[in-house]
Amino acid sequence: AWLAFIVMLHVGSAVGLLIYFWRDWVAIVKAFFATLGKRKVETSTERLAWRSEVRSLARREGAKRDGGRVLETLEYREAAGLGVAQSAGLIAGISRDGMVMAAGLARGLDNADAARISFLMATPIILAAGLYKLPDLTGPNGNGVRGYALLAAVAAAVTAVITVHFLSRYFKRGNLIPFAIYCVAFGTAMVIYNA
Repeated sequence: AWLAFIVMLHVGSAVGLLIYFWRDWVAIVKAFFATLGKRKVETSTERLAWRSEVRSLARREGAKRDGGRVLETLEYREAAGLGVAQSAGLIAGISRDGMVMAAGLARGLDNADAARISFLMATPIILAAGLYKLPDLTGPNGNGVRGYALLAAVAAAVTAVITVHFLSRYFKRGNLIPFAIYCVAFGTAMVIYNA
């Protein structure tokens, strides 16, 4: 029964991310198929589609006023670096999103774009993990909990939309220092607790 909830929480979170970033995903899918038809990559959105990165289409300026980089200016090797950073999330206790944000900031992205690319890169992974285990709900693991699991998925989707909206707005004007302090404090507390 517990696995059913975990599966549906993943699916619900991914659906929430897809809802929040739906314009980006539509643009990426269109750009991806456009490049297949033309057999070449011409626009920045098409380049981003092939890098599995997206940015807000409303942000087309070449550089930020504060001197930071725009997401679309990342080179392929830098995009690959974000993917490598994301894979560090396979290690227990390492935040996949946090690693991508840190790598994005290290490459000169501002807080908002670093957070945005982190959420966008997380969506396919979260969705795939949830869908991979979804068949478990049709077997004995789902007996008696399917309705509750569906409710959990809806709650996860709503929570994901609200949380990403808050964080996206916060990162446009705030910074990551409060989160860094929290991570260090909590991590230290857990090391002491488990020692």
